Amino acid sequence: MSDWYRIHISNQENIAGKQFQVQDAFTPIIMVNTAPKEFALFSAYNSDDGTVDVFVSPQLASVTSSLLACFNAQVCEKPESGSVGLLSGNQYALEFFELRERKL
Repeated sequence: MSDWYRIHISNQENIAGKQFQVQDAFTPIIMVNTAPKEFALFSAYNSDDGTVDVFVSPQLASVTSSLLACFNAQVCEKPESGSVGLLSGNQYALEFFELRERKL
């Protein structure tokens, strides 16, 4: 599996703490595998409407199909560099996936 997945969290769901539910569900899987760079969750907050998008790396998605279904995750494109922050995973995951904003 090489697809990225996105879990969209509405403003109301965000207020109710759904982002933390997603993070709490995936983090044990990341940690039990000793947090490899390939297993990561990223998030992007949209200040215009208060929504959050959580992105699941392809490698993490490959072992969490039931969680993806539970959170109604949809296949998506890889997030753009500089558009996301690390939600859960190895501290070097942003660099590994080339998602850190590049400095000029």
